[in-house]
Amino acid sequence: MTLVARLELSVVPVSGRWHVLIAGGNVAVTHTQREAIAIARPLARKHRLELVIHDRRGQIRARDSHGYDSPRRKG
Repeated sequence: MTLVARLELSVVPVSGRWHVLIAGGNVAVTHTQREAIAIARPLARKHRLELVIHDRRGQIRARDSHGYDSPRRKG
């Protein structure tokens, strides 16, 4: 059995600002979620990563796969 590591690029709120994170490290910090998404989406496409966008409460608002799609996942 082969395990595939899935890296995610996340847009999360931290102390009133929006952070773009990968594997727990900061890529960018912006004032608005829209700016953070504009930075994160091209990076996710380029590096074939899953983009996870959180809302102000930290709940997952949207997921966008730009690379690995599990063969077990329908759709």
